Amino acid sequence: SDLIVSMQGGQSYKTIGAAIRAASAGDRILVRPGMYREQVVLDKSLEILGDGLRKNILITSTKSPVIKNLASQAKIERLTIDSQPGLAQKLLFQESIPDVAVEVAAGEFTMADCNIPAQAEVGISIHGAQTRAFLKGCTIHEAHKGLLFADQSGGLVEECDVFANLEAGVEITGESNPEFRKCFFRSGTGNGVEVHTSGKGRFEDCLVKGNKHSGVEIHSQGNPTFSNCSIDRNGIGILAHKGGKGVFEDCEVASSSSANVEIYDTGHPHISRSRIHSAKKQGFFAHASAQGVLSDCDIFANTDVGVSVQGEKTNPIIAGTKVHDNKGGGVLALDGGHGKFEDCEVFANSGAAVKVKLHGNPVFENCRIHDGQVGVYVLDEGLGVFEGC
Repeated sequence: SDLIVSMQGGQSYKTIGAAIRAASAGDRILVRPGMYREQVVLDKSLEILGDGLRKNILITSTKSPVIKNLASQAKIERLTIDSQPGLAQKLLFQESIPDVAVEVAAGEFTMADCNIPAQAEVGISIHGAQTRAFLKGCTIHEAHKGLLFADQSGGLVEECDVFANLEAGVEITGESNPEFRKCFFRSGTGNGVEVHTSGKGRFEDCLVKGNKHSGVEIHSQGNPTFSNCSIDRNGIGILAHKGGKGVFEDCEVASSSSANVEIYDTGHPHISRSRIHSAKKQGFFAHASAQGVLSDCDIFANTDVGVSVQGEKTNPIIAGTKVHDNKGGGVLALDGGHGKFEDCEVFANSGAAVKVKLHGNPVFENCRIHDGQVGVYVLDEGLGVFEGC
């Protein structure tokens, strides 16, 4: 059956909490326009649906979380959920903000067409091995972390806009493995996506744009998969370090204010069939014990060198890749950097197509190196092996 919540009273319930207490599992609660100042705990399998435009139906609380799901199945739709510090908090603790706007602590939780302008540590927190969240058409913004998947949680996030968050648009950790389709992660002051501590996640047809630190940061054995995604105009496009992995297929990584791809400290991503271009620094920068595999990619039009390999334990594999039209040269190996280049084409770069110095020692096999100001330039005790080129 349907229960009505309205601030006008009458035969309706005045609070969502009162309607939940009166409801039976399987009921729907229809919430009329208004501002509801209360903490909502879902401990029954219910649907809470906004009866009107979501911008006119606001649930807000100084308590954390504003909404908490403990039910085996629940759904909310067409609501605005705002987490605001109370006046006493602001006066006594100027840095105090609520922990979470929406907490999914159990069960399967569906959220559709909701707006979460959460001035909280986390907009939506999903945690627990059996916990799954299904989000569609939601906006999540202005939190420190927009979405947090932790402790082996999962779910599916579709067509959501995650923006203007301070630390990360989404953070995935603790073996969690959610899926994202056609989502935006944009305009944050930190990372668009951060995956760490054996977190996974699959991203398809997503846009990661305009984040000041990095579009995607992977570390501490994080291992997400990105397919057909655009990673555009971030500080660093892809940053993999401290054993961070990751698979990137058919992606575009472009116009970063630093390197498009940066790997260090045993980072080991696999990037294939992707376009890496127009960075203000390097297209692909591997240093300080970086690994990684780059295959069948196109690296071009970067302001600095297309590929830079630096450091004695740095040894990426680059295969079937074109490196061309970069303003700072094609490939640079220095400071003992290695790297194996197989079946690559390096051409039409400004300066040297391949420059090796300071004990750099790359291996080139079956590569074409042509149409540059200098083909191969070795200096300052540089080394290298060129076979069948």
